Parts: sequence; structure tokens; C-alpha cells
Amino acid sequence: MRRYGQHFLVCQEVRDSIVDAAAPGPRDLVLEIGPGKGALTAKLAERAGMVVAVEIDGHLVEALQKAFAGRAGVRIVHADVLECDIARLAREADFEAGRRLVVANLPYCITSPVLRQLLANSLLFDEFVLMVQMEVAERLVAGPGESGRSVLSLMAQYHTEPSLVMRVGPECFQPPPAVDSAVVRLKVRKRPAVDADPRTLWALVEAGFKHRRKTMRNAVYALLPPGCGADLIDRAFHDADVDPRLRAEHMSLDQFSALADAVNALFAACSR
Repeated sequence: MRRYGQHFLVCQEVRDSIVDAAAPGPRDLVLEIGPGKGALTAKLAERAGMVVAVEIDGHLVEALQKAFAGRAGVRIVHADVLECDIARLAREADFEAGRRLVVANLPYCITSPVLRQLLANSLLFDEFVLMVQMEVAERLVAGPGESGRSVLSLMAQYHTEPSLVMRVGPECFQPPPAVDSAVVRLKVRKRPAVDADPRTLWALVEAGFKHRRKTMRNAVYALLPPGCGADLIDRAFHDADVDPRLRAEHMSLDQFSALADAVNALFAACSR
């Protein structure tokens, strides 16, 4: 049963807390990723207008289809969410939704790629309520200089407003995992947190975290196009009012944004 790394949630109190955090209403559509045996699906279906549950395990899909046969507000989809067009899934639900929510108890082995997929498609939804490893939860909410600060932290905070709902111990799952988990809520921003050019912004973020032990000045140096002198880097940091000695994990999204704007302006001048 654990071919896909599932740890089935067996604690009723935690299930109720997840549903309360998502707070689906009769006009809302919920995309549930990895419904497993359907315990959370049933609770969501009591409150949501429509639940689309995506499950990869064929044996579980068969059991879910039997359990929810005749329930007009529940659709079971046999698919790998990493290979799904989640926009199409939402459209094909044939339900005029008020809010579109994602609720999931994510298998640990696919947490990062699913998160990246959801964040890339964040504007299709209003909110994500997810069970993840505690370590991942800490990364999602980590601020500058805090433990776990990473590219994922900045991606989550660029597209959403992430918050920790609750810590969940191993005893709440069957079989129990070796680590603690957490429920996180990510409220989707209607506009990105900063207005910088996305291409430059994420090039700087990726460069900074790829060379975590380097200062941002040295990380940015590798991005210089031919013909641009290294002195332009110092000018960019000066114009952005960012300390070039900072490392990526100590920088805020606003600082990355200001640096991206300054770098773009100087690169444009350099190419003339």
C-alpha cells in the first residue's frame, strides 16, 4: 500500500483542523491531492460544493470510487498529479466555484515538485492548505536569516502568504513517519509580493542560493554579461541600497527586488 510513500492520516482532530483551516463553503471547489483512503475527502465533501480528488494508486482509486459512488459533489481522478494539467482539472470539474482551494496530505517524496507546480499555477487558486514535513514547513515560512531560508522560501512568499497552522506528530499517521509534520496555509497573492522583472529576480535568487557560502556580490559577478565591468556590481548594490557582503539567506524579497531593478538598469546602460 505504501508504493507511493503515503502516510495515511488517522487523527480525527488533525483532519478537522485541516478542513477548518481551508474553510470550504458550498460554492467552493477543492482540489485534493493524494486522498488516500478518503477520510479527509469525506470531511471536505461535507462542506465544499465540489471535491476533485487526484490519486495515483489504482487500488485506492477503486476503493474511493466505491465509497463515493453517487456523490455528485465528489470526483475521483486516477492520475499522477506531477503529470496533470491542474488548470484543466479545475476547468473540467464543471462547477462554477466561488473559491478554488488545494488541500493535500503530500507524500514526502513529491513535496517539493508539487509545491513548485502549485506555486507556478498559483493564480488559478485562492489558497493551499497542505500537510508537509516540518522541515519543509519551516522553509516555507522562514524569513531572512532564519533556519531553512531557501529558494523555496522566496518562491512561496513571492506568490503567497504562508503561515504555520499546526505541528503534527508521527503518531497521527499510519504507518508513522520518522519525522514531525506540519499543516501550512498559503494564501495566494493576487499580485506578486514584489514588482521586479521575474527573470532577473529569479536569476539573482538562484545564483545566490547556488553559492550559499559566497557573498551576494560574488554570486552576482557570475551573471555579468560580456563587456560589463565588475565595478557595475558595486554600483548596482549601491543603487539598490543592499549590502554586497550579505549572503542570499540573509536577504529579504524586497532586497532581491531592489537589486534586480538596479542590475537591469545597469545592464541596459552597459549594452548601449
